[in-house]
Amino acid sequence: MASKYISKRDNTWDFRQFIEKPKFFEQAFCRTNPDVQVSDFYRSKGGGPVSAKVKLCCRVCLVQKECLVYALKNNEEGYWGGTTEKERRRIKSKNIDLIIDTY
Repeated sequence: MASKYISKRDNTWDFRQFIEKPKFFEQAFCRTNPDVQVSDFYRSKGGGPVSAKVKLCCRVCLVQKECLVYALKNNEEGYWGGTTEKERRRIKSKNIDLIIDTY
């Protein structure tokens, strides 16, 4: 019998389920919206622009600011808190630590 903690893809341990998620994840609109999939928030390398449905999902989300701060602090890939990776790099290059530290 295979362990539920071993990845089926490459037989390695899958520790993601042990990592505690921030509380705001439960309130994020993208987690409950059936019109978007997790993969919609991640473009393949060289992929096109983020879809309008993903942007709208973030725009109406009640925890968009928390999501953005989380992405900035954790160098997340993909579309988080209504921003692309490029936009977050621009924010970080301006050294906006004051905003990040307030959350």
